[in-house]
Amino acid sequence: MTLLSICDAIAQDTPIAAPSTIEGNTDPSAILLLSCANRAGKSLARYKGAGWAILGRENVFNTNAVNTTGNMVAGSAVVTGIPSTTGIAATTWAASGTGIPGNTYVQSVDSPSQVTLTQPVAANGGGTAVPVTFGQFAYPMPADFARIITDTEWDRGRRWPLIGPRSPQQWQLYKSGLIGVATFQRRWRIKSLIVNGVVGNYFCIDPSPADNQTSLVWEYVATSWCQSAGGVPQTQFLADTDTTLLEEYLIELDARWRLLRRLGLSYSEEMNEAFSETAKAYAQDGGMPVLDMAPVYSTTLVGPFNVPDTGFGGVAG
Repeated sequence: MTLLSICDAIAQDTPIAAPSTIEGNTDPSAILLLSCANRAGKSLARYKGAGWAILGRENVFNTNAVNTTGNMVAGSAVVTGIPSTTGIAATTWAASGTGIPGNTYVQSVDSPSQVTLTQPVAANGGGTAVPVTFGQFAYPMPADFARIITDTEWDRGRRWPLIGPRSPQQWQLYKSGLIGVATFQRRWRIKSLIVNGVVGNYFCIDPSPADNQTSLVWEYVATSWCQSAGGVPQTQFLADTDTTLLEEYLIELDARWRLLRRLGLSYSEEMNEAFSETAKAYAQDGGMPVLDMAPVYSTTLVGPFNVPDTGFGGVAG
């Protein structure tokens, strides 16, 4: 069903005439139908939990790090003599190495061989280049990101789950306290940053990576609940030929009670029907696992139940 056919079905069940077109039509009925259809789609797309299976997306990206050398002078935040600053960026990259304080970030990339840090270094290389690591700790969110799906965050390079999301208090505990100095598992948090004068949400990891091209993955719910006739994802209906990724019947039911409410008519039964049908559809969406009241984890070779506290990988004596 297209936007036009959905609105036609709604009109047939309500006391308004079905317009011949919807998008761009100045007729009050067409405007009202379009508004209700879009509100219905947006509301259904925000449904609880992990969302509808059709709106699920997988975000796979690689860590970025540059292990290089640079000249540093104690008390200065400028690092010179870097062989190449290609790939290094301000705000979303951190710096680490001997003499570089913790939580030091790249403030600006000044030239192909120089960067300025957010904090002055505490030591220098005695006039010679010393090792320094630049790592990207903040990664942009997907353009169609709505919300993350819990417990899907993994470090595929190390084959460990990412720890998170961390609250602001936990994040500062690890970033500023003594207990967050080192860890095998990475922590994560979605954090707002101002990059190039633009405010946006970024997927931040800690500690800042020193490894390059390690694969990280997490799943999320997308905002694009409809699409154009050519298959371009959209967050609202923009043409009569647009189609919905969600079940058309649910859009129709949800838009119908909204229309009746806007017309000042009784809508409680229609609203209850829409809610009931939506709940039933969501309960069956994507399938459900069989729940075992006495699960056995014998198929798990390595997990939290059988990893020793010490001596992992050592030779038994």
